[in-house]
Amino acid sequence: IFHTHISGSVQNVVTGSHSFNQHATNNDTNAELFSQLLEALQSVDKPEIRMQLCSSVEGMRSSQGTQSFKEHYQHFMSLFSDHITVLTPAIAPFLPALAAIAQ
Repeated sequence: IFHTHISGSVQNVVTGSHSFNQHATNNDTNAELFSQLLEALQSVDKPEIRMQLCSSVEGMRSSQGTQSFKEHYQHFMSLFSDHITVLTPAIAPFLPALAAIAQ
């Protein structure tokens, strides 16, 4: 069985094979996710926290599709957990999609 991970503009590479697993990530959707998350963070009324989170989101955006994404994701989640009561309304809707990218 072949396994592959595809990132970027995604096309199906499986043609008539029954022994092939494929995982595709469409970065166009991810780009929209990061843009929406940055927009949602503008509602955080603590400028210091907002700046740290936005920087962390930019780190995730720039590292998506690389091995360092998980490190940026974990840093973001650490910041989130430090300020969970303030940030939950803004960030909670994005958590499942971010977790999916981190896998």
